[in-house]
Amino acid sequence: MVNTTFDYLHVDTLIRLRSTGPVADLYVSTYLFKKLLGVLRRFVENPYHFLDELEICCSVISGSSALSVLFRHSWTPDDLDVYTPRDYFWHVVAYLVNVENYTKFELLSHPDYNAYGTVRSVARLSRADGRRVDVVQSDSNSPLLPIASFWNTAVMNYIAPNSFCIAYPHLTDQLCAVTTAISPAEEDVSSATYPLVDPALLYKYEARGFAVRTDHLSWARTADPSAVCLGMDSPLCPLTMRYFGDRHCVTGSIPSVRGRRARRSLTKDFVKEYTAVWWKGGKTCGGECAKAGSWIYGSSYSCARTLFTPDSKC
Repeated sequence: MVNTTFDYLHVDTLIRLRSTGPVADLYVSTYLFKKLLGVLRRFVENPYHFLDELEICCSVISGSSALSVLFRHSWTPDDLDVYTPRDYFWHVVAYLVNVENYTKFELLSHPDYNAYGTVRSVARLSRADGRRVDVVQSDSNSPLLPIASFWNTAVMNYIAPNSFCIAYPHLTDQLCAVTTAISPAEEDVSSATYPLVDPALLYKYEARGFAVRTDHLSWARTADPSAVCLGMDSPLCPLTMRYFGDRHCVTGSIPSVRGRRARRSLTKDFVKEYTAVWWKGGKTCGGECAKAGSWIYGSSYSCARTLFTPDSKC
């Protein structure tokens, strides 16, 4: 009965609920961990050992698998997307080949994953039984950088063995996604978005109920034509500099906060040490809006977490 109730709650509500006491913390962590194990068992024989591999290699899960764990919308992921630091890519690939018996291996150039050239390579591994894992190698030692550069906001989320982060929690929960703007395709810059988006990619998200648009105000203006941007401090303003862990994100942990095992001591913990910073870019309000004119290019980069305070506005 508890699990059924949790299925209807936004992840932000679950995080607030678990903070009310040890019993709530235990129930919520058990619920989230069961969801995570259920997804991982679709792709690996031993999800516990696989989580150890992710922790050792400072790697994270993103894509539709992370969405299926973190959000209350039910769907079945077709593959598992693993994002690795530049230097641990082959370690994760070798684990999947030698431990999880992924026998087919392809090294891809995969422009679908990002918009700013922050992916070095992608390994697509598959098994005879049809399971598939994509291992995405970051161009830096932050595994989060390619996620911050994804072509739409729906999967700008990640799950690490000891933490998770959702960049656009309320927009994504409403099954809405905004595309990332790169460069103006023509004089009418309002239509410039991630270049040459494959219609099959759009269909993939629309088939799961997402509305994908170029302008975050389009939903608000459907109800109120006079709706305006809330300014540079709002999460979806093209000018707002965001980072994983900022005050617009929902962050937490899958394991229980109380009584969980001690965090593994790593010489380098790139998930803990680095975050990714981005600004979405696109059409601005123009005029006096930060003197930015009518258009700003989006971009992203990796950055040490120590540069940001918990309430930093970036």
